[in-house]
Amino acid sequence: MAIMPANVIVMYPSRIKWIVAWLILGLIMTLSLFLSITCILAGAVRLSWMASLEIGLVVAPPPVWAFILFCMIHGLIRNAPRLEIGPDGFVVRPVLGRNRSRHWTDIEGDFSARFIPGGRAVIYRLSEPFKTSHPDVAKSALAGGQELLQNWYGISTAGLAELLNEHKRQAVGLSQSVFTR
Repeated sequence: MAIMPANVIVMYPSRIKWIVAWLILGLIMTLSLFLSITCILAGAVRLSWMASLEIGLVVAPPPVWAFILFCMIHGLIRNAPRLEIGPDGFVVRPVLGRNRSRHWTDIEGDFSARFIPGGRAVIYRLSEPFKTSHPDVAKSALAGGQELLQNWYGISTAGLAELLNEHKRQAVGLSQSVFTR
């Protein structure tokens, strides 16, 4: 495990929110897979609806819940998800996938709390130099080169946006004072 400097803030999600979110995802995935299997067997294979339903009930749940269990155990082992806020920027460490690291200079303007279809999130705009040097990230960003941070953490979305803005202002202020000397 890497040693983090004392001025890095590490934020973890509420474990209850995290577990509930995975359980809801598991239920949605199970239902989707069950309906897909049932419809394919009844329509394309021309099995009876009753046989299709029975096979769907037997086949759909095990892989979905094995995946959910794997993700939960993997998250506990990796000590993820978490958000690390430091003097150079922030890092989002998800359960699965790549870490998302952003320097304060990669962000244009302020962080703001917004309502999105999945709840509230912190939205920020990527800078033009960052978007041109990382075209793959720019393509995956929201409209206008924006990215968002889902708020899983034990702080309000407005509070998280203000915390990020405060750290960014301090870092930008320090870097500007170093160059003006």
